[in-house]
Amino acid sequence: MICPNCHQASLKDTICSVCGTPIPPENVDRVEHSSDSGWSLKTTVVGMATLAAWGIVLFIAYVKTVRWSGGTSSAEARGYLVGGFLTPAVVAIFIVWLINRSRRDKMPTQYKHALTAFLASFISIVSLVGSLQNSEKSLQNTTIEKQMGHFLKQAAGKETATNANWYDEPTRVFLRDMLSLNQEYTQAVGAIRSPAAKLYTPASYATRSNLRGTISEFQALMEVDTKYESVQPIFARLESNVAAADASSNEKQEFLKGVHSTADKTLAPRTDTFRAEEEWIQATIELYQFNLAHFSDYEVHGNKLLFHRNASRLQFEALQSKSIALRKVTLESKSKLDATRAAASTRLGVTLSDVSPNQNAK
Repeated sequence: MICPNCHQASLKDTICSVCGTPIPPENVDRVEHSSDSGWSLKTTVVGMATLAAWGIVLFIAYVKTVRWSGGTSSAEARGYLVGGFLTPAVVAIFIVWLINRSRRDKMPTQYKHALTAFLASFISIVSLVGSLQNSEKSLQNTTIEKQMGHFLKQAAGKETATNANWYDEPTRVFLRDMLSLNQEYTQAVGAIRSPAAKLYTPASYATRSNLRGTISEFQALMEVDTKYESVQPIFARLESNVAAADASSNEKQEFLKGVHSTADKTLAPRTDTFRAEEEWIQATIELYQFNLAHFSDYEVHGNKLLFHRNASRLQFEALQSKSIALRKVTLESKSKLDATRAAASTRLGVTLSDVSPNQNAK
């Protein structure tokens, strides 16, 4: 209550608690009426703002649903709409609850509702902006991936090559070299008689001839892996071709930087597979070399390997267990590599036949 004499807030309605001046009843009524009117207006404004904020949340949820579903109405799309509305609302409710819980003076219900609506609308706006940015990046990536798919087909001689940009020809040559490397590696491995079918069987340890044959075949596999593991010569050729291209130094540097950053991720499964396979091959060679050196320490009876000396048996079991474990790791790495290549082919829009080089491709 405001005193008409000293204009200070009074704790009493009939007499000023500060200066002692009596407060006329008409002054009390006028002040209370004015306060009620102000509160009523404030309540209305806050209520309208709250409704507007919830309207923003619902509108953004609708926009995101339309973008996600492509404008198609379905039960799944309606569920997405409900989720798009409830998610920011639930998060906002939780935040307001935490704020109110930490306060000594609790917020009025109307203020809690308003703060919840404003927070929910803010969360929805941030989510929409992030979604738009991700969509733009996704569109750019899709365009680049489609272009790379065409480059691969051109490198394999399955599409007519065209040079719209300075980097088209260096890229095409780079991809052609990669395809040729993989093709040559596959042919080199296929030319070696694979001993994997009889590996670790008693028959593979039964004769010195079998032991030497397995060792020879795995040494040949190691030579092939060592020869084709590195792709550095292909990158060196790419850098040479880029250096000779008609473009500015900055453009060339940015292009090579992008190629190397992408290649590091793309080629990582291939590198891991080669390393795992080489460890397995080396362990297998050591296993069969041990048996060859200790051939007189055991005999093969049916499907059993019987050792005359316990020390030789224990060492054999350790070497064989190591080789089997590394073989499992190699198979898992190859499986991951195949899955990565399949996913990449899907994104690029190419098939195995699309990237099998023609003999006359140049």
